[in-house]
Parts: sequence; structure tokens; C-alpha cells
Amino acid sequence: MQKTSTRTIVEAGLMVAVFSVICLISNYVPFLSMLVLIFPIPFIIMYVRHNAAVMIMTLAVSSVVGSMVTQNFIWIILLFISGPMAFSIGFLMKRKSSTTMIMLVTSMVAALGTTLFFQVALKFFPVPGSPSTVMGLFQTIFDQSGEMIKAMNLPNTDKMLASQAAAMELMRIAMPALFVMSGFIFTLVNVLVTYKIFDRLRIPYQKPQPFSEFFIPNEMMLGITVVFSLVLGVGLLKILDVQMVFVNIISLFIYLFTIQGVATAYGWLLQKGYKKGMAVGLLVMIFVFNLTYGLALLGWLDLLFDFRKIRKRKTEE
Repeated sequence: MQKTSTRTIVEAGLMVAVFSVICLISNYVPFLSMLVLIFPIPFIIMYVRHNAAVMIMTLAVSSVVGSMVTQNFIWIILLFISGPMAFSIGFLMKRKSSTTMIMLVTSMVAALGTTLFFQVALKFFPVPGSPSTVMGLFQTIFDQSGEMIKAMNLPNTDKMLASQAAAMELMRIAMPALFVMSGFIFTLVNVLVTYKIFDRLRIPYQKPQPFSEFFIPNEMMLGITVVFSLVLGVGLLKILDVQMVFVNIISLFIYLFTIQGVATAYGWLLQKGYKKGMAVGLLVMIFVFNLTYGLALLGWLDLLFDFRKIRKRKTEE
């Protein structure tokens, strides 16, 4: 018993040290500040290898150490984003949940945590001349950009200002979907890196299905469709700002269809004999040329007609 407890403490101390190193690197090497994306990983490892109590203890100590080794407030991300994400991923991994379920739940946790983080950060550390809200911050940035455009006195100043105002309105309307999408990317990075680390450390976990066989669960699509229908209903009754909810649901629909479209195209390329690197390269070129709506359409058609016969195989099984 003593041996096990000592080993747990040593592992927790090692994870705190790893987190401290990540903080220092992200703080003093500007182009490596993106390492903040992998803050949850040391705590996911502690949850999966031990339990939630050990993870929370490691998280608490890391918060204190992070406040001492960094000159900024980046460590606060632990409390609002990284900690809840680590708890969500670790909990679902220990329950052997599917990768789809892990991504779905943790993306929502990350989106809510990000929103709360920005609200709290702006409340206690406000930007001079800006309201203490996320939209207020973006409005200030757009206003200052508009002043710079006016000062340059360019020939198409009026058109540029009109485009900027339209972009700000779109940002205001689609902000929830943007937070969900950022939460998905945040989660995806952590899940993929965690899988790689678990493979190296030989920590058992539920192996994910190949990405080429990714398929949006019918329950998820049914749930979004029901919400979509309810929004249309309450919009007709003028209960809420139906335009804002409508745009966000459409954005999430397109986002999900795009993921399925990428999976469908990737599977087809592999079936045609392309190597993984070549298939990924071709998909990157599609994104570079801004053909993502075509991938979203492909994902929607695959959902209807089951091009990859995934539903058929599941039914036969």
C-alpha cells in the first residue's frame, strides 16, 4: 500500500513538473505559446492511471506552481478549460466510451469553459476602453481597425468599413458556433496527442475506429434536427432571436457534415490506393482552395445514401 501511494505521489509530482515546463516554454518562447493547447494531457494521464481525486490534487498543485513560474495569467486556463476537459476525457476513457462520444461531450465542455474563462478574465483584467464582455472586446478591436482604415484614406474606405461592419455582425450572431468549433479543435488536439502518449506508455484505452469510417451518429443528427425544428417554432412565436439561433445551428450542421465529408473523401482515397500522406495532402489542398462546402455536401449525401456502407455493415453485425 505504501509503495503504491509513493508511486502515485511521484507520478503526480512528475506531471506537475511537466506542466511547469510547458508553462515556461509557452511563456518565454513566443512561437511555442500554442503549447497551451496540450495543458490537459498531464491530468488526463493521472485520471486514467489512477482516479479523479489524484487528478484534482495534481491540478490544484499545478495551479499553484503555475502561478509562481509564469509572469502572466495563462495558468488560470487550468481552472476553467484544461481541468474540466481533462476530467471529461479521463472519465469517458475510463468508461471505455467511443471517441465520438469523447469528442462530443468534451467539445461542449471546452466551449463552455472558454466562454467562462474570457468572461472572468475580462471582468478582473479588463482591456482599457473596452466593455468587460467578449463581444465588447471584439467590438473595440473592430472599431480601432475602422479608425485605422479611415486614417489611411484609401479609395475604397466606405466599402471596407461596410465589409467590416458585416463581419462584426456575423461574429455577433455566430459566436456560440465559433466557440463550439474552437472547443472541438481543442479537444481533437488533446485526444490525438493523448492516444499517442498512451501508445508509447502502453496504457490501455479504447482504441478509436479509423477516421475513414467516421459516421455521425443518428442520435446526434436527430437531436440537432429536433432543436432546429423547435427554434423555427419559437421563432414564429417571436420568443427569441431566431436569426442568431438559426445561424448557429446551420453552422454546426455544416461543421458536422464537413467532418463526415472529409472522412468519406479520405476513405475513398485510401480505397483507390493512395498512401495516407498523399490522401491527407489532397484534403489539405481542398481546404487551401476553399472547397470545404463541397466536402460538407459530400458528408450530407453520405449521411443520406451511406456511400461507404457503414450503416449496412452495422446492421448485418
